[in-house]
Amino acid sequence: MFFDFKKYSEMRLLYVLKKILNSVLALTVPVLMLSAPASYVHAEKNNISTEQSDKNNIHVETVTIGNEEHTLIIDTTANTATLDGKEVKITPFFDETLRNDDKAQGVSAKGIYDPVYYMSFKVDLDEQVTTIGEIATVIGGGITIGAKVLSKLAIKISHEKILSKVADWATYVGLGTLAVGKSMDGYIQFNQYRTNGKVQTGMGGKELYQYRFQDTSVYFKLFNFKPFDHQFNDVGDWFYAEKPYFNVASKDE
Repeated sequence: MFFDFKKYSEMRLLYVLKKILNSVLALTVPVLMLSAPASYVHAEKNNISTEQSDKNNIHVETVTIGNEEHTLIIDTTANTATLDGKEVKITPFFDETLRNDDKAQGVSAKGIYDPVYYMSFKVDLDEQVTTIGEIATVIGGGITIGAKVLSKLAIKISHEKILSKVADWATYVGLGTLAVGKSMDGYIQFNQYRTNGKVQTGMGGKELYQYRFQDTSVYFKLFNFKPFDHQFNDVGDWFYAEKPYFNVASKDE
């Protein structure tokens, strides 16, 4: 059988170039403005997503939260995000308790992959609900938006886990089905951490910090029931970034 060495060489070259291109793309992370989109983020059943449009910085996606489909629109020019037409507010801030925990532990004594607190973000919760399922869907929607907006592989919390925790709370406070809709008022907090030093990217000796999100927490008040206050203890994957999202680092950062 005749062996076409030239054709084999061309195919091998294309394969190598593709591997190099994929490595470069893996390190390309968009700098986020207030609500800039990021890569698709896996949050189990909360985040099945299909991008429909990406024109003039308007990103329209269909996201599945629980068993329902919703429309998420992210406008990178106006720095806004809306879910089913309702604007979603995302606020960056520092959690002084987490900052002080780092200082107490002694950051300098940590290993390079021991997480160091960087900053936090809040997604407001303000919806009329009547059932436990609706509460879980509202929380799942907030987590989905946080995952879509903040980073790839950021948040991994299933709809089933959210529903389970809400059901436990509802049983504890004696909440059944409300006769009329009541407003749940609260927020979801996402905490961003970085490595305790820059790490090798594998690209020509370049070093960057890696970032991840962990310990997502949810707090809300509903009618006259005891507030829901739970931390999920989730841990996202590390990812590279040239700049962290919302560059508002403190002076002693």
